[in-house]
Amino acid sequence: YGSIILEELIKISAVLIAAVIGFTLAGVAGFGGSVVILPVLVWVFGLKEAIPILAISQFLGTSTRVWIHWDQINWKIAAYFSLTSIPAAILGSFIFILADTVILMRIFGVMMITLAIFTRLPIGKTFRMRLWGFVPLGAVTGLGDGFLGGVPGPFTSTFFLAYGLFASSYLGTFAIAMGLIQIPKLIIFGSNEMLTLNGCLIGLGLGIIAIITAYLGKSINSRINPKLFSIGISILIGISGFSFIIRS
Repeated sequence: YGSIILEELIKISAVLIAAVIGFTLAGVAGFGGSVVILPVLVWVFGLKEAIPILAISQFLGTSTRVWIHWDQINWKIAAYFSLTSIPAAILGSFIFILADTVILMRIFGVMMITLAIFTRLPIGKTFRMRLWGFVPLGAVTGLGDGFLGGVPGPFTSTFFLAYGLFASSYLGTFAIAMGLIQIPKLIIFGSNEMLTLNGCLIGLGLGIIAIITAYLGKSINSRINPKLFSIGISILIGISGFSFIIRS
């Protein structure tokens, strides 16, 4: 019994540490929580329970960031993005329920590594996102988020930054765009009996951590140099890409 208790304590500690690190990172960069948290959740609970748990905690975390950065949100971007991201998330959620996601994880991994390199090239540094571009971006993100959790977040964030958003305007707009995607996912997961009582309680518990670290992330973000922030985002995107390929 001693070894079983020790194993359970290790798993609980791993989930809590991953949640604090991951959601603090999300509070600063707008994404990254799933990169840190999802592998640990999959190890402890399995993929089918990990994604719904993450969706609950992400919804609470993004909702908090929306509240914190409310006055800086670009509502036009949020509207254009949500026009396609919400229906695409519905489709993606059904894909998650029915399909194997390994190949798609590898594709997203390669896309993010390519994007990280692109953002540091001269052409990438001068690239500017157009408002209409958030319509197709929403479709890709919603579809991917529906069956891969927060995997597309690092990929999507680059285009929000390329529009010219920064600091609170970026964090608030990106948070509401990604937060709205979680609503149809949770409805579909619930209607397909994937939201167990245990999973909901764990998701709410991690959500409390997400709420607290959202405020911590804002404090850190306000002290970051814009140039260093841009470089840091590119590095995180590259790391995320490699981690998705390795995990798959």
